[in-house]
Amino acid sequence: MKKIFTLLAVAAVAMSADAQTWNVTPEFVAADNATYAETTDCPVTFSADGSWAAVKADQFGTAEAYPALTHSIQGGNNPKAGGNGYKKGDNTSFPDEGCGYIFSPAKDGSLDIYAKLASGKPSFIVTSNNEHATYTGVKVDGTPCEWIAATVVEGVKGINGDGQCTLTVPVKAGVKYCLVTDGSKATLYGYNFTATGSSAIDDILVDENAPVEYFNLQGIRVANPENGLFIRRQGKNVTKVIL
Repeated sequence: MKKIFTLLAVAAVAMSADAQTWNVTPEFVAADNATYAETTDCPVTFSADGSWAAVKADQFGTAEAYPALTHSIQGGNNPKAGGNGYKKGDNTSFPDEGCGYIFSPAKDGSLDIYAKLASGKPSFIVTSNNEHATYTGVKVDGTPCEWIAATVVEGVKGINGDGQCTLTVPVKAGVKYCLVTDGSKATLYGYNFTATGSSAIDDILVDENAPVEYFNLQGIRVANPENGLFIRRQGKNVTKVIL
């Protein structure tokens, strides 16, 4: 059991470079078409709304489970594309007015969006290539979100958030993803982006011909291990040894 925990700890250290978060803070101020989190691999842009509300003190889930998600922000107008809402009109385009959140990943990966969505109103994640993304939704109590089938595009369903939920979206580099709700305004708390094909993980899972390397139990590489318990790695073989 200790060995498994140790290996997971090493992997967590390696993955941290490719897992990036952004959350609404008390001093945050949204602006139309402004891009935030520019230092990450997945910035977010607030679509043209004309009436972004001030940041609200609003805990997502519980403070124990989500300690960083303490505030939220919401647009003042419902999103529309070409003058129509997202169920009665064109629900494959980005909004040209109203509340929307556009995510722009620079790498392939997975995007977790922490949001509050209206009950009984479909929420969509549309893409820059006029398609709908594949995604899932889970409420803060752990139950899956339901889907609403009544949409214009045949076979497309909108998610029924029914309050606070996490939307998980597999994303591709160079494609933009926009969260919108038909007839309502999605509330955003923050998001987490994790890149796939992590170079850090690749460094751990190196070729079988790689030299032997040692790490301490905190996952720190040790050049000359002695007198203790260490993690020994050679290629894809990782074991725990006493020296």
